[in-house]
Amino acid sequence: KQLIMTRSGKKIFEVMNEDIQFVYEYETIEKAIQSVKDYDKNSIPVLNSKKQILGIVTADDVFDEIVENTEDDYQKMALIGDHDSSLSAVGRASQRLPWLMIAVVLNLVIATILSLFDATLVQVTALILFQPTILGMAGNIGTQSLAVTILGLHLEEIDSKKTARKHIFKEMTVGFINSLFLATAAFAFVTLFLILVPTGNQGAVSIALVVFTAVFSSMFIAGSMGVLVPLIFNHYHVNPAAASGPIMTTINDLVTLIIYFGVATLVFL
Repeated sequence: KQLIMTRSGKKIFEVMNEDIQFVYEYETIEKAIQSVKDYDKNSIPVLNSKKQILGIVTADDVFDEIVENTEDDYQKMALIGDHDSSLSAVGRASQRLPWLMIAVVLNLVIATILSLFDATLVQVTALILFQPTILGMAGNIGTQSLAVTILGLHLEEIDSKKTARKHIFKEMTVGFINSLFLATAAFAFVTLFLILVPTGNQGAVSIALVVFTAVFSSMFIAGSMGVLVPLIFNHYHVNPAAASGPIMTTINDLVTLIIYFGVATLVFL
């Protein structure tokens, strides 16, 4: 456009733009996406090692790639494989079934481990009342840490050992603060609840202390796993989005329940 509007008497060097952003053919598509975003360009040239133009990458190309990456990551997070809308119901079911079967096996492992705490559950039935709360809180903080870490990796904010250590320290500090605050709130809530609605022969404060310990420990561990697992996956060139989904949730549940009923067993038996 500028060339067309330029008067015929001007020289090429007077109207040319020397500040040209480009990418090499051997660089990653992520580099091209980042260049288009950072410099707000509608297109950037692609060069070979001799700096000869091979083609261009347009903003539309970048948008299509972002959409494709987002869809791919979401499928990995949900563990549904390569989604195809043309598949029949049977085809979709067979695609998702293996992952769900793995989750079933892990839940059977959880049930087996819980059976080891049968005596504790019989003696302290009030523990069952607060199990969903503890599982939910641990799952939520784990999901938050996981999402922040995956986002940081995709935005290339975590691109070196230094930035990774900084991210780990910051997120684990956040996890510690939130875990301590919510565990304290849970202690107060459980104490008040059991005073108003007595359940069993155990003291309200004793059960509340067990809940406090379980909430703090499980939330801090789940938050730490949400940070570390995607970074480990990324280090070994595995898509970090695969760290989420039903299996990760089930593992968090397993760890949380072992902590909860393990602490209760030590206190009451």
